[in-house]
Amino acid sequence: MNRIAIAVLLGLTLGSGALAQQDPSDPPASKADIERYLEAVNGRELVRLRLKAGDDQVHQIMHNAVKDQPNLPAGFEQYLMRIVDDMMKDLTEEALIQATIPVYQKHLTKGDVDALITFYSTPRGKKILKELPAIQVEAAQATAAILQPAMTRAVDRMQEEITRAQKESAVPSKSQTQQN
Repeated sequence: MNRIAIAVLLGLTLGSGALAQQDPSDPPASKADIERYLEAVNGRELVRLRLKAGDDQVHQIMHNAVKDQPNLPAGFEQYLMRIVDDMMKDLTEEALIQATIPVYQKHLTKGDVDALITFYSTPRGKKILKELPAIQVEAAQATAAILQPAMTRAVDRMQEEITRAQKESAVPSKSQTQQN
């Protein structure tokens, strides 16, 4: 699962209970309001877990894509993993959180945020927050069982198409042959 998908899932997860209709007299949520909400729901921990789960999924997908490929040099899979790690290191928890704050601001009012914080301060809200990290990890694992084979097939198909295109471009067309 790529980091963009993780960010989308994060937004859906953290905001799932927060999509009530807005009262026009209630001011929009400020950045500080959203940061209070994310703090109340352990948003940073959820982002960290999602990034870890996504990183694990990408590594598994890469492993599946290369494990049965013939004629790869020794250490090629590790080489690819280092490339993936290098590309993903710049995507930070803070960057994802900052990217989602305007989305929350667009959909939530100050009253919405205050109500959510109040709820998550209750025993039931605290229970949900306690269980949410495990739910997130287990949900990522459950979806990986569906996503990994699909992504592996997609990678395989792309590789087939690349190979086909390379072969076709290597064979001169009739018009190229007639011009020579």
